[in-house]
Amino acid sequence: MRGDCAVGIDVGGTFTDFVLFDPVAGRMTIHKEPSTPDDPTAAIGTGLAALLDRAGLPPGRVGSVTHGTTLGLNALLQRRGARVVLMVSEGFGDMLELARGDLPNPYDYTAPKPVPAVPRERVLEIPARLRPDGTVLARPAPADLDRLAAAARALGAEAVTVSVVNAYAHPDLERETAAALADRLPGVPVTAAATVWPEIREFERTLVAVMDAQIHPLLDRYLGRLATVLADAGVAAPLEIATSTGGCVSAPAARARPIDTLLSGPAAGAIAAARVAALAGRSRVVTLDMGGTSSDIAIVEGGAPRLANETRLGDQTLMLPVIDVGAIGAGGGSVVWVDAEGVLKVGPHSAGADPGPMAYGRGGDRPTVTDCFLVCGLVDPDDFLGGRMRLDPDAARRGLAAIAARIGLADAPDPAIAAAEAALRVATARMAAEVTKGFARRGLDVRAFTLMPFGGAGPTQAARLAEATGVREVLVPPRPGTFCALGAVVGDVRRNWARSLRLRLGVRADAGAALSAAAHALEAEAAAWLAEEGRAAEEGRVEVSVDMQYPRTAAAFTIPVPEAVWRAGDAAALAELFRVRHREAYGFADARSPVDVTTVRLGVSAARADVLSAVRAVPPGAAPPGRPPRAVAWRGARVVAPVLDRAALVPGTPVPGPAIVRQEDTTTWVPPGWTARADDRGNLILSDGAAR
Repeated sequence: MRGDCAVGIDVGGTFTDFVLFDPVAGRMTIHKEPSTPDDPTAAIGTGLAALLDRAGLPPGRVGSVTHGTTLGLNALLQRRGARVVLMVSEGFGDMLELARGDLPNPYDYTAPKPVPAVPRERVLEIPARLRPDGTVLARPAPADLDRLAAAARALGAEAVTVSVVNAYAHPDLERETAAALADRLPGVPVTAAATVWPEIREFERTLVAVMDAQIHPLLDRYLGRLATVLADAGVAAPLEIATSTGGCVSAPAARARPIDTLLSGPAAGAIAAARVAALAGRSRVVTLDMGGTSSDIAIVEGGAPRLANETRLGDQTLMLPVIDVGAIGAGGGSVVWVDAEGVLKVGPHSAGADPGPMAYGRGGDRPTVTDCFLVCGLVDPDDFLGGRMRLDPDAARRGLAAIAARIGLADAPDPAIAAAEAALRVATARMAAEVTKGFARRGLDVRAFTLMPFGGAGPTQAARLAEATGVREVLVPPRPGTFCALGAVVGDVRRNWARSLRLRLGVRADAGAALSAAAHALEAEAAAWLAEEGRAAEEGRVEVSVDMQYPRTAAAFTIPVPEAVWRAGDAAALAELFRVRHREAYGFADARSPVDVTTVRLGVSAARADVLSAVRAVPPGAAPPGRPPRAVAWRGARVVAPVLDRAALVPGTPVPGPAIVRQEDTTTWVPPGWTARADDRGNLILSDGAAR
């Protein structure tokens, strides 16, 4: 039988997660494998074999493998990328140093500036310059190129990025220069910035290209090793890579543009959340992806997560379309510590997979959030990962007792529990601040949303966060511990393009036609890319949006444009779309003012098989015997909670809190005053009965 099963893989800082969908049986199989940070492919090889063994399937049944990874993101955040030499137009050598001239902290003039992505000594100025209209002001001679190539070799360049001013609109000179340098630097990848992302703003465009160059050799080697691992496992299926927009691309496309994979893990989780929420009849959801290293938060409205045109990676700006995810360093593996002033802190440092939390017994000497869950009674030390990994509660207690001594809780009836509860309050406060800040910025009321937690620690923490933010309903999907791996499977084939323009609607007579021509050109690029991905052009669903603003203002909006409007180049309709959006945001619109168009954006997606709808409901099984109630520390008291097996819950039957719902990949905590019930799709819905 030819391969028909879909496999999703998500590599996290603590665990590598696997999901396999078998369309014949209508069944989903999951597996979690401890990550191997030194060589992530080792955990993939071991975990894939275990996954197939669990599913009882031969490798030949695998028809596709989709992989989400934050390998590139971690390399950028830790500054472990390739040694890049940047070549920019003469007079712009300080571009990365100057950035936007913003103060790191407006309240502290002594705060140090962010370290530039490329140090000034590895920035070379090149005699290449364009006018905004594309007129060539300076072109490098062969001798200039020889000199620059020699300088790059002397600087130990592992990759080179070329950025010519105004090349976002007229890329030919930049591309020609990059090609000529590549001929002189065999074995060194040379990137033209406009080929990575041709959007106006020289600093951000250049920075995106530099980031792509920094992770290019790393991702190229990694994906090459991964292909070998899959082949050694007998899997001949094509490898696809999840992207930051919640879609996926082929492995060759990801190797050509690794920058698109930076936030693939968190984006995949948000896409899976949107699909599960829609099937459950929820259109407004806030997600909590709490893994081992961080907690990622996203907003889903109208069946889709929000898309942002730029985001922050540490102290750097990434100007690319990404699922709008906010992250804080408060995951299950986040370290609990005390600063020099005696203040209790949680994260952002993580114990990772090795040595991991103290309870893992691998030499970790700093307590983590997972140790707090264990000490508070929320996690069974004998049932972690379904019993495949035993935790050491005594080690966790020792670490938290030491924390208690440092924050004045040594005289508490149980210092370890007192410190654990205090640390969980700190972690919850950090998460609640991130959630409420994001909602306030968007003018939304978080109380109108359902919280969807996933990741290994999400369902354990969810009720605390819901109470802290006023959320009244929590929806825990069926397999939350491997949810991002599921997102890799359900995401569509997708890619985005952009082209910056200088158009003024209401002044330039041909502005609408110029915009339409740009959108049609991007559509042609998208059709060519779909063909490279093995998809017919008619399979692609095209979405066009336009960045517009009033002249000489900073209030720009990215506005979706109906197909009939952009194909016809209807300038009046475009301007009216902007005025409607401006009126919604600010309460007024100036009908007499022209409207500037700065960037045309196009996304294309081709749907994959609807995995979630094809999963067949599993009838409740018999409750496993011998699970006694557990005492749980909750708000300074001890409550006794029954332990229930999630697979045995009868849909619609209420489970009053306090209760612990266990499953292999996570534990869900139902506090006093809350009620849980399973729905007919296997979701676990928690409702808060308390009035706030």
